[in-house]
Formats: sequence, C-alpha cells, structure tokens
Amino acid sequence: MDRWVVESVTPVRAFEGYSKQDELTRCALDFAALPDQILRNIVSRLPAADAARTAALATRWRGLWRAVPLVFVDAHLLPAESRADPLWRPGLEASLGLTNAASAALAAHPGPFRCVHLTCSYMDTNREEVARWMQLLAAKGVQELAFINRPWPLDIPLPATLFSCASLTRLHIGAWKFPDTAALPRDAAFPHLQELYLSLISMKDRDLAFLLDRCPVLEVLTIIASQTDVRMCVVSRSLRCLQLVATSLGDIAVAEAPRLERLILFGTLHRRIGGNKFSRIKIGNALNLRMLGYWELGQHELQIGKAIVQSMEAFTPTGKVNAKFWQEAGSVECVEQRIKKLAIHGFRGTKSELAFLKFIAERAQVLEKMVLILSPKCFPSVQVLKTKLNPLATAQWASADFKVILFKSSESEGGAVPFNPRIAADFSCDDPFDLVTVGANLNMGAVFLQYPKIN
Repeated sequence: MDRWVVESVTPVRAFEGYSKQDELTRCALDFAALPDQILRNIVSRLPAADAARTAALATRWRGLWRAVPLVFVDAHLLPAESRADPLWRPGLEASLGLTNAASAALAAHPGPFRCVHLTCSYMDTNREEVARWMQLLAAKGVQELAFINRPWPLDIPLPATLFSCASLTRLHIGAWKFPDTAALPRDAAFPHLQELYLSLISMKDRDLAFLLDRCPVLEVLTIIASQTDVRMCVVSRSLRCLQLVATSLGDIAVAEAPRLERLILFGTLHRRIGGNKFSRIKIGNALNLRMLGYWELGQHELQIGKAIVQSMEAFTPTGKVNAKFWQEAGSVECVEQRIKKLAIHGFRGTKSELAFLKFIAERAQVLEKMVLILSPKCFPSVQVLKTKLNPLATAQWASADFKVILFKSSESEGGAVPFNPRIAADFSCDDPFDLVTVGANLNMGAVFLQYPKIN
C-alpha cells in the first residue's frame, strides 16, 4: 500500500432507508468538524429565528446562538409572502405574536446585540414591553438599532430610556415625538454614535442642539420628513454629512463644523411657520465643505460671509431656443474649460434640447460624461432613440474622450432626480448625484454610448 495514492473517496450509504433527515444530520456532522470560530461566524450571519433553530442540529450547536452577537430583525418573523412589501405590517392582534417573540429573543440572548430592528409592533399598546426592550438593549450593548413606530399615531413620546444605550454606533428612529431633553439625566449621551437617522420625528430646535452636543463622534445626521420645521445651528467638530430630506426648513446656520463635507437639501419644502418663505442657509466655519445641493428654486437664500445669494422662482420659458441662438452665443469660458459632467432630466429629444446639447458638445473641451434621463413616452423604441439622437453624431465634439449615458426614467415625465440618503452618506461615493453610481444602486437601466459611435 505504500505506493498507492488516494485520489478520491466516494461515500457509500449504509442502508437503503435514506431520507431528507439523514441528509440534514450528515450536514450537521460535517459542520461539527469545523472550528468553533467558523461555526460562530455562520450562526452570526443567520436571521435570529434560524440561528436559534441551529441548536437542534447537534450538541456542538446548542450554545452557539447565545455565543455570537445577536442580529435580530422582527420583520424576518413575518410570513414570507408579506416580506415582498416592505411597508406591510400586521394588524394589532397578529402583531402580538411578533411582540412576544421579540421580547423572548431579547431576553434569552445574553448579548452583545450587534444589530436590532424593531419596526413591526404596535408601540402605543405595548408601552411597558417597549420600556423593557430599552432596558435590555442598554444592558446588553446594542450597537445598531432601528426603532420605528409603525403603524402610527405619530405623537407617542420616544422612551427616554433610549438615551441610556451608550453603546450605539448607528441609530434610526422613526415616527416618534421627542422627549423633553431638558428633563433627561445629565449623563444621557451617545458617546459612540456615528450615524443618526430621524424620520417623521416631532422635535424642537433645542432637541437637535442637544443631540449634536451629546454625540461627540457623530459623522452623519439625516433628517427625513420632519413633522415640524427644521431650524438648527450646527455646532459639531465631528459631523461630516448633514442631510435634510423631504422636510420643511427654517433657517439653517452652520456655525462651527470644521469637518463638514456634505450639506444636502433634497425635496425640501417651504417653512410652515413664519412670514419669510425663504429659508436662509448660512455657512460659517465649514472649511471642508465640498458639496451643497440639491438647490430647490424659490426656496432658499445662501449666505456665505456677508454675501447673500437668493434662488429665483421657477419660470416658464416664453419661447423655443433654436440652433441660431446658440450659434450667436459666442464663447463661454466655464463651458469650454470647466464642465466635466452634464446631466439633463426629462430629456424629450426636441430640436431645442438637441441644439443646446450640440452647443455644449462642440465647446466643452474637458467634458467626460453627458447623462440624459429619457422621458419614456418620447422614446417608445430603440429606433426612435437613434433617430432623435442622430444630430449628436454629426457634431464636432470638442472633447476627445467622453461618454454619452442614457437612462430610461421610471417616471412618466422622466424628471425625477434619483436619490438615496444612504448612498449620499457613503463617503466612498464621490458624488451621490452621479447617476451612474446612484442608478446602479437603485437598479436603473443604463445605456453607455462611447464616442464616436453615437448611432
């Protein structure tokens, strides 16, 4: 036997009565040979319910669920057919089982809690249970928490015990009324919190100031659809990204934010209270600010130092701008030497639009990308697309290397700007309004056309 080499081993069944249960047992035994660290890694990646069930596989698995940081998402307990709609939630009676299951999981696991999502219970009818959750989360070191009051009402006070969860690094709270921060304990703080998302929150100006003061390492603050006008004076030495999305704005002052890189206003609304419909965005000490947008027409005043820039009201064009207009426009330095990217939303392929694009194409010497978000009803087929864009093929492009990128918008008019707050808060993404990046994340279809083969 010394000269023989084992090339392969084929397992042979011991008996004919082979079943699915035997296969599961064999898999469990195979996994049992793995080191404990790998087994813990496997269990930590499973939904909480499945992770707990692994205790039935074999003796070695019984303590693993309790030995790894807990990942618990209550929505994973919903019926599979219900999970297809992320907004669906069970009725009051059906939610009681979810509430009890959440309570059992949080109580049974010794911690730490790596990630917990509580979004399916009726918080108003389970206030005692919710208060107990907060105690468990604080005691067992929760790191990431999504705590959403769904379904509504919106005026339920946020449990003050949340502020004892000092281990939090990411927090998303939604559809709550902020507690009276003046009455909170003096040591209430989030010393490790780096990302904070506030959705449909009712809060006062002093509450935002309190949060900024008690979150010394906070880097991302996102406020979405606030129930009240957002007015704030930003004083934070750690904040890098501030996003105000789909909310009404009062005055925003960036007083002391030396690390702030992004100030994003998206889908904002006129203030609800006060005579001046414009919100003033005042930039003070923000030396690292690199991105400011998306600027809504007729809503904001921008103040940098003593200079004030007021955005104009949107207006309706009084006539068409043809090719002759652009031919007579002459030299425009910023077009010729500065423009690297051009994006047009709701592109219909009209003569006026094509005349403008041709003007840009023949003058923009450093152009890298021309992005067109097509209005679907104007481009019913590929042949129509080719026909309408044919004039661009005859243009004498000033840039030697660029791409024309076409997106077919899901909106009937093609004018909606795709935006995702989580992408905007990702600092590895240089431009959250770059449709190539955002479109890929939002599953938008794109066609890339490389010069000179436009048609």
